[in-house]
Amino acid sequence: MSAWVGTEFVIWGGKGPSGPGATFFNDGGRYNPTTDTWTSIASTGSPASRQYASANAVSGQLIVWGGVLMGDMNTNLKFHKNGGKLNPTTGAWTTIMNGSPAPRAGHSMIWTGTEVIIWGGTTSTMTNLGFDPTFADGARFNPATGVWTPLSNTNAPSGRYGHSTVWTGTEMIIWGGQRLNASNMNETLNTGARYNPSTDTWTATDNATAPTARSQHTAMWTGSKMIIWGGGDGMAMSTNTGSLYDAAANTWTATSTIGGPMQGSSQHYAFWSGTDMIVIGEFGPGGSNFRYNPNTDAWTLNAAMPFPAMSLRSTTTAQWTGTDILLGYYQASPPFQLQSYSSIANFWQALSGNTSLSLPYPASVWTGSEMIVFGTSGTITPVFQAARYSATAGTWSSISTIGAPT
Repeated sequence: MSAWVGTEFVIWGGKGPSGPGATFFNDGGRYNPTTDTWTSIASTGSPASRQYASANAVSGQLIVWGGVLMGDMNTNLKFHKNGGKLNPTTGAWTTIMNGSPAPRAGHSMIWTGTEVIIWGGTTSTMTNLGFDPTFADGARFNPATGVWTPLSNTNAPSGRYGHSTVWTGTEMIIWGGQRLNASNMNETLNTGARYNPSTDTWTATDNATAPTARSQHTAMWTGSKMIIWGGGDGMAMSTNTGSLYDAAANTWTATSTIGGPMQGSSQHYAFWSGTDMIVIGEFGPGGSNFRYNPNTDAWTLNAAMPFPAMSLRSTTTAQWTGTDILLGYYQASPPFQLQSYSSIANFWQALSGNTSLSLPYPASVWTGSEMIVFGTSGTITPVFQAARYSATAGTWSSISTIGAPT
């Protein structure tokens, strides 16, 4: 997992090459772009190795919680109910455990400004017929005091994972997601609720006008309403529909599909520009490249991309700069291609590619002025690679790999 924490780029944990005896890591590194140097994060005192944990950069610290450690062929699963709080300045971890929710993965984590809220999740192994190992509970963690506070279960949504979570400024809204039914088949949901941490109370979202059930959709808060769009049925079918949720009125209004994406998507990017939801899909030519205005309930086709995005989200990475989208992806030559979209001018343009990056599955973080692109190349002996792109200068800078995580 990775995050921009204060003034440094932090990488922690991860997994080595797949296969028998795969290695899981619980160390990492901190990168300072001002000095172009790495500082190691030792495994001593850090949380145990894991995958699918939640992580959030809050108040200049990195918080990691939950997740699962899997053996070969996804056997010997060990779910975690602990985590850690990393102070990048000192490199020291503080254990997060006492009072935390039960072990799980697939939960949501959201930051309120003072607390982290954990909710939902699963311990599914798809092996116990008729057993639904999803959670309908959660807790709030205050990083300043180190105290966990369980959430009330009264009127809470049913257990799930793959749900969306947004913070309105006063409430957390949980919606959608999936669980296992009695036949061990995925069942998607179209229910949800709003949680108010000040009163420790839940209010169910209206179900009479709710959109169709879905999981892995995107959700965003516009300042007055929540927009959900896309997603799938938990199996293979995806949808190109969406809806606006008015929290004050507790009502849903379906978004128009006229002039919008023709294909459904559960692997798209969605960004809020301040006035529009911008949807960039994974289907290449003719795929999702639109923006939606909730005030007019209208879709607009964006200008054409100079290089259509690759077909799989795992081969792309994108960041929102505050005004533009930076979209990068792996291809044959140059290995890493970058393009940008201006939401103000409705204009895509090709940016300089980076010939030093050969990353089939790139990742990135936004520092506030630069996009740091990183990942590993090779499968037998992975090699860490990284570079920085300055949105202001329009140039790439190399990143030292001396002392970088392996």
